[in-house]
Amino acid sequence: MSIVRFINVFAAGIVAGAAAMELAVLIPALRATSQSTLLEAHRAIAPRAARAVPIPGALATICGAVVVFEHDLVDVATLLTIAALAAWIAAVLATFLVYVPLLETVSRLDAGTDAAERDSVVGTGLQLQCQGSELDC
Repeated sequence: MSIVRFINVFAAGIVAGAAAMELAVLIPALRATSQSTLLEAHRAIAPRAARAVPIPGALATICGAVVVFEHDLVDVATLLTIAALAAWIAAVLATFLVYVPLLETVSRLDAGTDAAERDSVVGTGLQLQCQGSELDC
């Protein structure tokens, strides 16, 4: 069972590292660039991330569920695993309900799109990212 817990923690660490890299490095670096550069970067990065992140995420979820069902619910590690699974499920739902539609809209934008329309879509995305944060957006 310790192997399953190791796989759970290792795979969750990969997903958390990818998210931290995006939030701490990639997004701030791309915000300082022009919108055309931002769209080009998105077109280059998004397909790779879409292929890479779901595999360790699914592996962490499956192993986490196995750990939860194989241990006592009063164990602290099991309670933390349940909390992590709940947070992960909430993040996946938020991604599919908010982030993915937003990215699909942004990826459809091209150089021929009216500047006002492009700014309204990108501005809406930035507002969604800023909601609930302490940053001055």
